[in-house]
Amino acid sequence: DKSTLTQTNDKGETLLHVLAQQSVEFQGAVRAVAWQLIDAGVSVSATTNQGATAMHFAAIHGDLNLLRFLLHLDPSLVHTLTKSNESPLVFAFKHSTEKYPNALLRSLVFLGRSKANVAQPDAHGHTVLSLVLDRFLDHRTMSQTSQVVLLDLVEFLLQECKVSPNGRFPTTASFVCSPQTNEIVKCVTPLIRAVHISSVFLREHALAMLLHHGANVVETDDQGNTVLMHAVVQNHLDDLRICLGLVPYAERRTPRANGSFENVHIVELLLKHKVSIEALDKRKVSAVDLAKLQHSGILLGLLTNSKVVARDVDTCETYAAIPPVDHDATVYLSQCQARGLVKTVPIPLVKSPLCQAGPGANVHVNGVTEFSVLLSKVDVQAGQHGVNVFYRMQVVHNVVQDVFVLFTNWGRMGESGKYQHTPFKCVTSAEDEFKKIFKSKTGNVFGHDLFVKKIGKYMVNPRRRSRHEYHESVTASFSSTSLTHPKSILDNVVQQILGVVTDLKCLEQAATGYDHSLRDMPLVELEPSVLATALDRLSEIKTILDENASVLKKMNSTDQPLEPAQIGALADSWRAATDGIAEKSSRYFELVPRSDASCDDVPLASFLTVDDVNKEITRVRHLLDVAHTSKIILGAKANAVHPLDYCYDAMQVHLTPASTADVDVISAYFEAGFSRKPSTHKVTRVLKVQRKGEAECMQDIAVPGHHTLLWHGTKKSNLMGILSRGLCIAPPEAPTTGYAFGKGIYFADSAEKSFNYCGSDPYTLPDKRKVHYMLLCDVALGTTHRVVEPEYREVAADGTHSTFAMAKYQPNPHDTLVTPIGSCRVPLGKLQQLGEEISLPSAWAIGNIPDFSKSTVRPWMLQTSRLDRAGLALLDKALLTGQTKVEWENSLEVPLQPLHIFGERWAKVTKLELQVEAKEFYVNGRERIVRCHVTLEFENSTKYSYSAHKYFDVVTNESLANGFKFHLERPALTHNEFIVYNQAQVKIAYLVEIEVA
Repeated sequence: DKSTLTQTNDKGETLLHVLAQQSVEFQGAVRAVAWQLIDAGVSVSATTNQGATAMHFAAIHGDLNLLRFLLHLDPSLVHTLTKSNESPLVFAFKHSTEKYPNALLRSLVFLGRSKANVAQPDAHGHTVLSLVLDRFLDHRTMSQTSQVVLLDLVEFLLQECKVSPNGRFPTTASFVCSPQTNEIVKCVTPLIRAVHISSVFLREHALAMLLHHGANVVETDDQGNTVLMHAVVQNHLDDLRICLGLVPYAERRTPRANGSFENVHIVELLLKHKVSIEALDKRKVSAVDLAKLQHSGILLGLLTNSKVVARDVDTCETYAAIPPVDHDATVYLSQCQARGLVKTVPIPLVKSPLCQAGPGANVHVNGVTEFSVLLSKVDVQAGQHGVNVFYRMQVVHNVVQDVFVLFTNWGRMGESGKYQHTPFKCVTSAEDEFKKIFKSKTGNVFGHDLFVKKIGKYMVNPRRRSRHEYHESVTASFSSTSLTHPKSILDNVVQQILGVVTDLKCLEQAATGYDHSLRDMPLVELEPSVLATALDRLSEIKTILDENASVLKKMNSTDQPLEPAQIGALADSWRAATDGIAEKSSRYFELVPRSDASCDDVPLASFLTVDDVNKEITRVRHLLDVAHTSKIILGAKANAVHPLDYCYDAMQVHLTPASTADVDVISAYFEAGFSRKPSTHKVTRVLKVQRKGEAECMQDIAVPGHHTLLWHGTKKSNLMGILSRGLCIAPPEAPTTGYAFGKGIYFADSAEKSFNYCGSDPYTLPDKRKVHYMLLCDVALGTTHRVVEPEYREVAADGTHSTFAMAKYQPNPHDTLVTPIGSCRVPLGKLQQLGEEISLPSAWAIGNIPDFSKSTVRPWMLQTSRLDRAGLALLDKALLTGQTKVEWENSLEVPLQPLHIFGERWAKVTKLELQVEAKEFYVNGRERIVRCHVTLEFENSTKYSYSAHKYFDVVTNESLANGFKFHLERPALTHNEFIVYNQAQVKIAYLVEIEVA
């Protein structure tokens, strides 16, 4: 029935329209159906409700047979427009669902040769060129060949088809350019759309082509922004180089709603090309006027060629006088003792658990004399440094059998040792034997008050006979005590957060973390003056150990053989010094409880090595910090002012609630710094921090460039000490363990990294909320030394001011802004994977690898087919010579073995030849690919070679030539770390409260 074949659907489509929409080859049965429709009276020129012909749909699939069929029946179809003024080509490019326009290219070539008007725009301004830019040039996974083909297409449209590079069209992309709002740009020019292409290669070539063919840079988007403004917002310096010098200077102070880039390189570039700094924008404001509003002063100094001091609007000139903390703490503890809040508890004398004198046996005490001693010494005959040994002795009375047992126990410290039981019927005989052994072991008379350490003899470890117990109110937090306080002058938010920071329980946790026994010595008894004396004694011990090490070196030296008499004299000197160390160690432990936090039953071990002393010095330094801080809290309890006000003055810090603008930016920074959205974490309160003297110290250092706002995580137990004394660098004697990049102060640009250092035990506030606290610091990074693997150092690398440990995930650098809240750069970009979502600065691809699969060498003798870090560094070093041909011989200065990545592991490389074969460049003149050929020669004169191509600004999923693959330095870290080695480069800026679910 012909009437059925000629019907249309509700869209006005004929069966010929429907047939043209199918992705099937137009031949055989399909062609027969088409002729049947034509014979039945279906018009080849029929249009849908929107004005589309079958040619419009056929152009989408690019089936040349169908296109020829339609064109044969009606040549005018190539010029037919839809109701939206869409030509078949524009319609096809707009409605295609392909990621790569293979079919569309066929339609373009065919219809172009058929006299179609390829330059025809639709009613909204879309052309084939605009659609190519908007839909097909932004796919990251495109091969290099495909990229070149698309650029050829752009060149063909501009040059051969005369498609206009100007005009405005609606874009499918989503981006903003307004400094004050987040309003999405809806209509753009080809130049503006090209600026937002993610691929550097495609973006820069597209810009260059458009400009070459007459693109107008003063054309604007629907919000009045030019391509130059978009380039500034994207922070693309090279794009500005391409568009350079075509419009008056329109630098914006805040290209984003919450800050500006303050890109020094962009401003330097514009100034170099004589762009006027006095040009006014539509608000009659110049670039200099805008730069004056920025806190950092960096761009203002650049524009006016003068030195401008940063405006630190938060500087406080006055701090309250420091209260007499030590005196007030002593007064408070005396008051507590007077009120009966301190009890003296005797420590009972117990027999050794190894003693088998029978049930119910007790250590014998004659009057006040306890017949129980623990002796220790260094056995200088054992080991290079000697060995700590002990001798325990007790007289134990078995009441049931009325027998007195002399128990002796001896051995190396850390072991239970050997022991012996000697029974006596008479107590006098047991006491006499006890005294006799004591005299032989120590050289002193038992029971005499004066004990003199004798060389080679044991010394006594004194027993503590009592300890103090403090009522819980003595160490209670300010909020939990029943005492009434005067009204505080501090802001309520400051009071609440300071109440957490000054909780003495947090300090007790800190002390316990440093192996301090609160049972042996409660926190309130830690005296800074005593700990300072203990550090002096440790320094004395360390000096003797250093001298002993020199003596041992002389004794063991083979350079200058010593006479027996000389060796004997040195040995005597060493033994005497070692004995002196034992005595000084004992005197030291009278001041500081043992780090093993154990009972008196464990003998005191002497320090035998410098490492042992260094560990103890580090521990005591930490305890000294805790002691200073605890004295502030104790002193606050005895004072007439509110205790929080007292602590505030003693800490010499100013804390003020941050503004809403500050909190908004910090919240955005926090949320952006997680790999996944932290639904259970949120910023609830922020305090602005000013520590006395910190700003002044920072101004005195000569570190160039903007500062950066970075996170530092710490446990709540450390907060009061940090706010009081600042962030500190570990002392020289601190162990290097845990400092992968050296002893410095560590920061992160992702909250997730620093949050992990806050501990697993949040603080519970009175309102039952659980919170952690993090620090945001103003850090002067200056020139950074970039690394991807641990690299220990104690000062910044030459020519740099800090270390940047690059990680797998990094904030998108295009969203790093200098915000209105200060003069710091803030990395507000979402975390993205380096090499996949963010381009790598450079990467080597290796190819044309020799085939060793049929080698007779056993597999375990073959190298892995990868260049390691040292091999990649050698290739970089060769390129840095600037020569097209580099020839090296193996040497200590240039070891070539790391370049031998294929073949036999043990074959020794003797010569290298690296030949630069070709280079490809970006439009701006920067290198894109350097193609090299590497030839290695071995000691048996055999050779093999491979190709090495260095790519710049590259993503690792970029398509490579067959046989090539990237050899990458994989970052050891998940999140970035920044390390500074000078405390003056750090200023604490904010204390941030993070609420957890």
